[in-house]
Amino acid sequence: MQEDKQQVNGWTQFFKSLVRTHQWYQQHHAIREEVSNGGYATHPDYYREVSYYDKQSNRRLSRIQWSKQKPDEILMIEVFMYDAQGRVSRDYLAAYLPDFRNAPIQTLINFHTYSDGLHAYRQFDASGATIYEQCQGRYFNEDIMLSIDEDEFPQYRDEDSAGFETYLACFEMLPKQLGEYEHPYQAEFRQQAWSSPSPAAGLSEDEDIDKRVSHMTERLQQEPNNIKWYLARGDAYFKLREFDKAVADFSHALSIDKDSSPAWFGRGMAYGRMGQIDQGIADLGEFIKRNPASSVAYTKRGVRYLWKGDRENAERDLRKAIELNPKNAEAHDDLGVIHAQRGELTQAIRHFTTTVSVDPAYLKGYHNLAMAYHLSGEYHKALQMIDKALAIRPDEKVSLLLKSQILAAQGQGQQATALRERAEFLPEGNWSELAPGQ
Repeated sequence: MQEDKQQVNGWTQFFKSLVRTHQWYQQHHAIREEVSNGGYATHPDYYREVSYYDKQSNRRLSRIQWSKQKPDEILMIEVFMYDAQGRVSRDYLAAYLPDFRNAPIQTLINFHTYSDGLHAYRQFDASGATIYEQCQGRYFNEDIMLSIDEDEFPQYRDEDSAGFETYLACFEMLPKQLGEYEHPYQAEFRQQAWSSPSPAAGLSEDEDIDKRVSHMTERLQQEPNNIKWYLARGDAYFKLREFDKAVADFSHALSIDKDSSPAWFGRGMAYGRMGQIDQGIADLGEFIKRNPASSVAYTKRGVRYLWKGDRENAERDLRKAIELNPKNAEAHDDLGVIHAQRGELTQAIRHFTTTVSVDPAYLKGYHNLAMAYHLSGEYHKALQMIDKALAIRPDEKVSLLLKSQILAAQGQGQQATALRERAEFLPEGNWSELAPGQ
């Protein structure tokens, strides 16, 4: 059988993306582990299985089977994403055969939906093929259990079939194509992997989010005092950049429960994006009172202090964030910005280097490291780092302009001019904290 090189490459990249997602969880959560041993019929006691849980919420974030013969080798990895109500919204899996490492033998992506007593999911592989669907629960007071393999899809999707209405009730709201989720890390953590955007920065859009807002609005008409719908709709409005509506929903949630940590955090984030920085800082402070071990909250409040030019409080919060989580890439990056603004380039380089070592996909970390090297006169290192930034996003205007400056400093005027002219026609990026010198 001839090897499908495209599938081998795609499925291998999918596996690597899951590993990076697991690493992001490790960096941003306090983790509790549960360990067991397992194996196969021909390979008993072959692997060590570790489930990684968030200590605060007790949600399982990932599950990995580590080879006992090669302790650093992953046989299977599964990662989980959750919605505002703490339910699994997406989960991903990649698995290798025990003695075969050319590519994963299995890749799975499950999209979940919950509505009116039904839980359904649609399953894809990393090539984008739909391979399975399942739905269970109650529909019009009847117990439902649908288990549909790919060869059965036509009979269930036939509009003239007797069960078509039930099929729609189960699966209508689920994505019909895999889309960007063939790259889980980029799809799930694009914003976190870059930086804290500026108050005016855009957010990635979710094509189904308007439908979700409508659904939650209907639920609020039925359950006007159910805080979970205000929190969920507030999150949705935030993603749509309708920050005033997000603030209103989080405020309503707080009127129901003044100790709701998600509401304090959500409203603090939304206030910041509206440019009401002081209100955002105050709300994040309330969240921190209730969650003093949250490295992420200290980071976000520190960034907002940076937005208002308060370096002293920003540095205090960012150092606290790093104390709580030494692998907090965003906190290291923003603390590096503060050092660079003071002209303390050695300290800045140290923090930017930490940023990209703990999160190799952190584009802004590479950019800021390149700028720090450039300002230090280390042009060769600067060029290496800016090329790494551009490998992540080739058309990032601010990084292309920085590369132009570096090339000019090296005496490569013609290349610098061509690069600058190319960059001038590109749109601006959405960063807020850069090393000085742009």
